Amino acid sequence: MTHGHLPPFSVSHDSGTIDMGSPDPFTRAEAPPGYEDSELPPGAHWLADGRIYLKLLRPVMQTFANQTGQTEKVTDHLIFRELLGADLFEAGTLPRASQMRDLACRSMGNVGPVGEGLLRKMPARDIARVMAVVMVFTGTGLTTGQ
Repeated sequence: MTHGHLPPFSVSHDSGTIDMGSPDPFTRAEAPPGYEDSELPPGAHWLADGRIYLKLLRPVMQTFANQTGQTEKVTDHLIFRELLGADLFEAGTLPRASQMRDLACRSMGNVGPVGEGLLRKMPARDIARVMAVVMVFTGTGLTTGQ
């Protein structure tokens, strides 16, 4: 899938807005400060705004009911944002077995049945890679040199 048709974008930071200068927001970037030693799973890379792009090994198709019948959505990649304290606190209220799944959904911005359904349809190898990304953001993942 190519994304070259997207217009240039900018990222807002505390110090102002930075023009990313690239027409493709999925372009590889360096790890943000504090994550330089983090090791991403295969098929993942940092984006300029500090999120992580993960190409799925096998696309996932979901079917949704709507007013006109059904819509199918194929997901071939995921974008994960850094987790916040609120995400950890909310996940902490769930049974232990559900916590990592909830954190993955929160990081990819898809909390609830849709995000959980997406994860349930993924092959186990992709789930392992998703969890590796979550562990980068929680500080529990492997770092270079360990």
